[in-house]
Amino acid sequence: SDSLLTTTSVRENFAFQFISGNLNSISVLLYPEGILQSLLFLPPRMVLYLVAPLPYISVSMTDMWEGSWQAWQKLFTILSSLVNVIAMPYVLASLIQSIKNRKQNSAPLIFNISFWLTFIAIAGGNLILHERYRVMSTILFFGCAWLGARTCSYRLISQTKLSWYGFLFGSAVFFIIYKFAF
Repeated sequence: SDSLLTTTSVRENFAFQFISGNLNSISVLLYPEGILQSLLFLPPRMVLYLVAPLPYISVSMTDMWEGSWQAWQKLFTILSSLVNVIAMPYVLASLIQSIKNRKQNSAPLIFNISFWLTFIAIAGGNLILHERYRVMSTILFFGCAWLGARTCSYRLISQTKLSWYGFLFGSAVFFIIYKFAF
C-alpha cells in the first residue's frame, strides 16, 4: 500500500529531482500527490497532451531557413497539435458510435479501447507533459479519427465538434485567467 502511494506522489518520485519548470505552469499544477489526484488530474493531463505546446506557437523562420532541426521540430510539433485539436471530435464520435454499435460490430470498439488505454497510460504514467510521448498513441488516434470520419453521422460529428471546441474555449479562458491574473 505504501509503495502505491509513493508511486503516485510526485515529490516521492526519484525523477522529481530532475524536473525544473515555472511554478505557475499548468503542468506543475497538475503534478499528482496521491491516488485521488492522479485520477482527478488524468482528464486535464490528457487534453494537455493533445494540445501541447499550444498556445506557445512562436517559430523562428530564420532558424528554419538556416536548417535548425530544433526549429523544424518545433514547427511540426505545433502542426501536430493543431491536427490533434481538429481530429479529436472525430475520435470522440468514433468512441460514441462504437459504444452504441458494440453488439452489431465490436471491432471499432476494440480499436477505440486500444487507443484510450494507451493514451491513459501515457498521460497518467509520466510526471511531465512532453509532446514526444504522444507519438506512442498517434497511429491509434488517427485510426479512431478515420473511423469517426467514415462511419459517424454528420449530426454526431457536429455534436462532438461543438462539445470539444466549447470545452477548449472554456479551458482557454481558464488558462488566460490563471496565467495572467495570479
